[in-house]
Amino acid sequence: MNQAQSKHELFEEIRREHEELRELLGDVRRMLASRLETVASVAEMLALLSEHVETHFSEEETAGLFDQVVDRAPRLSDRIDSLRTEHQQLLSSVRNLNEAAAGDSSGDWWKRLETAFHEFSSGLMHHESAENEILLEAYTDDIGAAD
Repeated sequence: MNQAQSKHELFEEIRREHEELRELLGDVRRMLASRLETVASVAEMLALLSEHVETHFSEEETAGLFDQVVDRAPRLSDRIDSLRTEHQQLLSSVRNLNEAAAGDSSGDWWKRLETAFHEFSSGLMHHESAENEILLEAYTDDIGAAD
C-alpha cells in the first residue's frame, strides 16, 4: 500500500506542477495576444515563466524522478535521456525569450515575441506530455515483473 501511495503522490505532484505551467503559459499567451500590457510587464511575466521552468526542471532532475523511472523501467532509459536533453533545449529557448523581451521593443517586437513564445510553449507542452506518458508507462505497465 505504501508503494501505491507513493505512486499516487508522485503523479499528483507532477500533475500539479504541469497544471501550474499550463496556467502560466496561458497567462503569457493572453498577455501577448492582447498587447494591452506594457513591455516591462511582459518582460516581468517572461522572467517569472523562465524562473518557474528552471525550478521545475531542476526539481525533476535533482529529486531523482528520472532515475526512479529508469530504475523501475530500464527500457525507458533512451526516452529519459531525450527528456533530459530537451530540458537543456527548452531552458535555452526560455532564456532567449527573456533576452528578446528585455531587448529592443521597437518594430515588430510583439509579433517576434509572440512567435518565439508560441514555439517555446508548443515545445514545452509536447515535452510535458512525453513526461506524463513515460511516467504512466513506467508505473502502470507490468512487463513480467514479479509480484
